[in-house]
Amino acid sequence: MKQDPLANDIRKARRRRRLPPNATCACGEARPEALELHHPAGRANGPDLVAVLCRNCHAVETEAQLDAGVNLSHDPSLS
Repeated sequence: MKQDPLANDIRKARRRRRLPPNATCACGEARPEALELHHPAGRANGPDLVAVLCRNCHAVETEAQLDAGVNLSHDPSLS
């Protein structure tokens, strides 16, 4: 695969735009490339309710949601 600096810049800019200013995970991670938006109620139940988590914390929280039986499926027909 060829390196594409322009595509890399675009991808990184999109990620930064999705995050709030000065976004930081509760664990202290602040690098935009390591942060994601998490839907605590599940996207299907609370699409506008989001929290910023690093990828590791996001995986742990998502697993806890699945264990608790939270519906994480997004029904595209409801959008």
